[in-house]
Amino acid sequence: MTEKVSDAGILKKRAETMAAAAEERPAAGKKEEFLEFRLAGESYAVELALVREVCSGREITRIPGAPRFMAGVANIRGQILPVADLGLFFGIGAEPAGPREIVILRARAPEGTGTAGEIRELCVLADAVCGVRRVSAAEIQPPPPGFSGIHAKYLGGLTRQGLIIFLADRFLEADHAAAAELNGRDQ
Repeated sequence: MTEKVSDAGILKKRAETMAAAAEERPAAGKKEEFLEFRLAGESYAVELALVREVCSGREITRIPGAPRFMAGVANIRGQILPVADLGLFFGIGAEPAGPREIVILRARAPEGTGTAGEIRELCVLADAVCGVRRVSAAEIQPPPPGFSGIHAKYLGGLTRQGLIIFLADRFLEADHAAAAELNGRDQ
């Protein structure tokens, strides 16, 4: 059964998404450090404080029945971590041939959750890691209205240079099993 959504409801949802992204940005003059990486020809950035490390050459083992955007798991120095393919998650491209970088993200579960304070870790695949970039909040514009939908909450905005800010802490907090059920297993 599909639910009819009114124009007012859509506009309200967009306004809430844009307001939430604006609240999370640091003070205008302060420059934050981000790790820049490439996905399907686009530049993305994640807050450097959320990056544990970057590694390459790891074998990824697929997990049967997992959502398509979950590439599998990788053994990182004896620790088995889930690996997500953000290109598939955001619907921006298929897996490229050849080796890819693994960016290991780390954040504490927020207060008010059953796992508050627990460290969560997840790997994301990148076509290439470009390095660290300093960006001020004034340089980050809210996502345009076309960035709506279930995945928009993971995008903090973009710079005039085309750098897309990925909100890794929100991605780590999310219940991706529920998102996969919402969108079907081909996600």
